[in-house]
Amino acid sequence: MRTSHYDKYPTIAVPGGDGACVQGWEAIGERLRQALAGRNRKKLVLTVECYPGVDETRVLGELQARLRPALTVHARDAMRPPEAVDALVAPFLGGNDPVFGFLSGLELAQFFDAERLAHWRGVVEQVREGLVLVVGCGARLIAQGDLLVYADLARWEAQGRFRRNAAGNLGVENRSDPAGLQYKRAFFVDWRVCDRWKRPLIAEWDFVLDTNNEAEPKLAEGEAVRRGNEFLHKASLLIPAELARRGITIVSGMALGADDYLCKPVSKSDLLAAIRTRLLKGEQQHERLDQAVETARLNTVRKFPRELLTPLTDLLSIGQELESANPASPVAEVQELGRVIRTSTQRLHRNIRRFLLYAELAVASHHPAAQARLRGTGYIPTMALTTSLAKRIALQNSRADDLCLDLREMEVAMDSIHFGELVAQLVDNAFKFSTPGSAVLVHTGVVSTHVGSLVVSDQGRGMTADQVLQMGAFRQFDSEMWAQPGIGLGLALVGQLAALYGGSFTLESDPGNGTKANVCLPQARFGAQANSPPPASLRNNIALILGER
Repeated sequence: MRTSHYDKYPTIAVPGGDGACVQGWEAIGERLRQALAGRNRKKLVLTVECYPGVDETRVLGELQARLRPALTVHARDAMRPPEAVDALVAPFLGGNDPVFGFLSGLELAQFFDAERLAHWRGVVEQVREGLVLVVGCGARLIAQGDLLVYADLARWEAQGRFRRNAAGNLGVENRSDPAGLQYKRAFFVDWRVCDRWKRPLIAEWDFVLDTNNEAEPKLAEGEAVRRGNEFLHKASLLIPAELARRGITIVSGMALGADDYLCKPVSKSDLLAAIRTRLLKGEQQHERLDQAVETARLNTVRKFPRELLTPLTDLLSIGQELESANPASPVAEVQELGRVIRTSTQRLHRNIRRFLLYAELAVASHHPAAQARLRGTGYIPTMALTTSLAKRIALQNSRADDLCLDLREMEVAMDSIHFGELVAQLVDNAFKFSTPGSAVLVHTGVVSTHVGSLVVSDQGRGMTADQVLQMGAFRQFDSEMWAQPGIGLGLALVGQLAALYGGSFTLESDPGNGTKANVCLPQARFGAQANSPPPASLRNNIALILGER
């Protein structure tokens, strides 16, 4: 009989790793007590940073019972309210589609409330003696810590906890939601955000806490984990079920970046079933993605050329008229032709520029460095820009009397052209999809400390709840019933701009009663502190936003 050389329990011996791993809460508590005692200080801070899906409450409780800290802080208490977190991540979730979304460029700090963070930092700072224990995702935002433990979890286990209603998404308590939607949110938002937060911390880990088996947690020294980094170069679906065997330290592949695992020994049928499931999920995801891409492609092919053709047709017609006109034509007629030329070229210029901006933002959504280049630097005052743009757009739509302004002086850390695009798109849409004589309200104000809002509401035809959820680039609804210009890019562009600056964009709409668009922007301050732009600069910005140059 042929002897198999397949190793069911592959291991990597970490040089000097003997005793670098312990198992069980009692042993973990004792190991941490020893590490803390070696610091020899009156006050010590133990920071336990957690990956999404880790049972933070249990980790906190188990460590609190064994270490008896003078102060315990749960990082989630410093987070923004769940509804604010939902609004923050909404632009990346693609509505209620179970698969399609956008990879988030958000940073973990954006999930936290600045005032709450300051409060808990102050509470930690006030402790003069004893142990302070800070636990949770974002714990390092509250306290640097004398000892850093990273509590990790495999994504495969996180998905299992979603299915068991045992875990929720980052910053919200939604464990009763369908597991598919939780997984989608984790894939597009939570894991992207926390992977970016995790990578720079790897070099600082004092310990790694493996929490995949809640009954048998394992604690490995950070240095041992780093020395086992060669595990990253092993392309394998399977990792050892044991972390210690034959006295050799086993480095958890999960802690070093593995997404999934099967506990071994594994049967042939289990392995084949896992492979089939992965292939099927991949096929379904590709089918949905292909369908979404095809829909966007067809909408682009159908609408964008039409928007280019309409002003070009006007220009061609005027050219022909001028060519055959009587040289003695009245000045008024020539002036009218000039007005039509100017209006058509503005429309053409505006559409092309916004199309290019959307493409640039879409590409940047996958590259944090590109996002940083696009963002503005410094604060800009918003009242003068909002007032001028809203009035100009109202005049263009012959509805100056319908415009209602309720503005508070607000400054935002944003490029002035980008903020102007938010105002222009929302105000233009409000006039476009409402009837003359009905009010369009533009409001700027305070949501919370350091968070401002831009709200534009109309009394137009509105949208259904399904239409709001399906809103995306190149989507227009009931375009066969209503004569409506544009390529359906405006609201998608607003969402992209809000996401670029860590804000959120929400729509509330009632068919027949109107629509309310709300953009929340962090890093806002109220009152006039920055220097207002000179009139010439303001005019130039407005001309650029409206396509006049």
